[in-house]
Amino acid sequence: MKEIFIGNDEFLSDPAGAAWQTEEGIVFIGELGRRSFVLMSFEIYRALPGVDAAEESRWGMEGQPPPDTLIDERNRLWRESLPEGWHAIYDRLVDEFTTMHPRPIVVQAKEKLGGLRVYLDRPHREAQVLINTAMRQAERSCQFCGEPGQPHNAGGYLATLCPGHADGAAIG
Repeated sequence: MKEIFIGNDEFLSDPAGAAWQTEEGIVFIGELGRRSFVLMSFEIYRALPGVDAAEESRWGMEGQPPPDTLIDERNRLWRESLPEGWHAIYDRLVDEFTTMHPRPIVVQAKEKLGGLRVYLDRPHREAQVLINTAMRQAERSCQFCGEPGQPHNAGGYLATLCPGHADGAAIG
């Protein structure tokens, strides 16, 4: 089942996805975890065959930019790209984003070198403070279970692990 999420004109260029330039803007199609998605500007969405005033009314859009609820749902999708032990940290971060205007839009969230990385579509000072806090929390939380952890060299890869999951990993 395909789900459509509407974003803005600035998109992550992801080698796992595909992007097309149209007169109205860019369309990006990709996968995140087990979900497929299509990102497009509101202008492109309105130009799709079958999108008329009734369709816009059904979604409560009537010529408006994407509702914050769509942005919030899109931000939550990135949770699946993170280690399970950091899901609660990311969930709290995205919950904090729901109070901000304009909404920060996450274009990528991942584990890199044993740390949490969250990238936005544009600079957002208030959101960056929260992201930095989440990154520090992840640096002290096991990627697998969320219990207190520390950086380890796990078979040549950096990972933040609790003592139970670090069994056999050399401390980095």
